[in-house]
Amino acid sequence: MADPGQYSDSLRVIGQFLDDHGGSDIEIIDHGIYYAVSWQPEDAIRHRSCRAFELRELMAEARRHRTVWADPERLGITLGETLCALGAECDHSGVELLTVRQTEDGFRVTVFSGRVHSTCIFSDSDVVMLMEEQQARLQDCPTLVLAGV
Repeated sequence: MADPGQYSDSLRVIGQFLDDHGGSDIEIIDHGIYYAVSWQPEDAIRHRSCRAFELRELMAEARRHRTVWADPERLGITLGETLCALGAECDHSGVELLTVRQTEDGFRVTVFSGRVHSTCIFSDSDVVMLMEEQQARLQDCPTLVLAGV
């Protein structure tokens, strides 16, 4: 669905959707032309496939409402923030994301790089460390100054 280097935005949008719908015990599978997203709400298991055009609509809505979702008063880490961090790590590493599954211990992420499948478990504290590292990388980036602006 997303090309390597574009997972952060795609997963953030899916995570925000899941935050808004009370999702937990999530699983996201990239089938190439669409994501299959499963989650456990409070009352029953739900499943939804997200086609490319739906994801584009969700991403456009996310851009329009980004300030609402970036509310600093929110406590804890949302699924949107968590999935964004995991996607950004895939983007930074240049790997192809295959699946993300929420487990009791955190998140199990399976990726493909070269000809090798790898699976990593990220605990909640690992995700916080990823977010801190990603923030540090962003702060280390030189700022572009445009003449005459």
